[in-house]
Amino acid sequence: MKKILSVLLVTMMVLSCFSVVSFAEESYDNVWTMYTDKESYNAGDYLVLTIKNGVEISQFNGASIHFTFDENVLEYVTNYDEVYDEFEEEPETLPGVTSYGTSSGGELTTDGEFMDTVGAAGSKIRANRVVYTVYFKVKQNIKGTNELNFRWVLKSTNTPSWVVTTTQTETGDVETYFNVKFVDAKVTVVGEDIPTEEITEFLPYEDTNVFAAKNEFENNTVEINGVKKNIGSRYAVACSKVPARNAAKVEAGFIISNENAKLTLETAREKNIYKAANFAFDNIFTGLFYGPGLEAGKTYFVIPYVTYSDGVTIYASEAKSFTMPE
Repeated sequence: MKKILSVLLVTMMVLSCFSVVSFAEESYDNVWTMYTDKESYNAGDYLVLTIKNGVEISQFNGASIHFTFDENVLEYVTNYDEVYDEFEEEPETLPGVTSYGTSSGGELTTDGEFMDTVGAAGSKIRANRVVYTVYFKVKQNIKGTNELNFRWVLKSTNTPSWVVTTTQTETGDVETYFNVKFVDAKVTVVGEDIPTEEITEFLPYEDTNVFAAKNEFENNTVEINGVKKNIGSRYAVACSKVPARNAAKVEAGFIISNENAKLTLETAREKNIYKAANFAFDNIFTGLFYGPGLEAGKTYFVIPYVTYSDGVTIYASEAKSFTMPE
């Protein structure tokens, strides 16, 4: 099989928006990064998520803070006294606190999706300053080793993340939206060991899917993380989910073949193995496959895999197939 051009990406809405992986170097006006106070947490620990500005903003007029997290692992800390007792801080608003301007305190728009809009009147934010803080607590009933992902919402019909500033022109002040590189965060959460009899041998069947479709993108162009990419062919999408085990995830991805044989990392050809680069807030990973190696009318087979730090690799119980449209 000819080498298939593929891009592995995470989608929070599968095909509703390709918005995660950049294909080329891009110039940004600024960088906003999410940070956590530790790299690893245990069940019951508190977690402080801060958002930092990169380049100095001389006239900051506001921002939309919009990100997702795994609500199965974390819960908000919304009690003022609890925050003070744990951190000796008295936030003005909860569950989110802005360091510049004003906000309503943020809210859950859906389960595991946080949003707040910050308004400011030309504030100055120096480089590498914390502009926003959210307090969480790891739930008590966590089992195994879990990767916890915080992911910015960038492309949305609702309220994507953005930063606006004031630019002085000859005709007056103009509000300008920064082209901001929003950087995600991920940490490890460790709970009680999963009993041997409860450890899964296969990737979850209900979260493993694959399908193919004709290219319906306007002008054959899809925008991925602000970068336009031309996909002039049919494509296929596969997705699966990383289950928790008593070891950390090392990598995950897909094996694709035109034969329904026993597909493993040891038996597959290197060019048929594609590693996932990013993972959704709930550890779903998705692959987008396209290019001349995928022939119209031909059937292909996909097996997702996850490798852990103890050397164990688990696969889907069986390959899922797709047929490229004519």
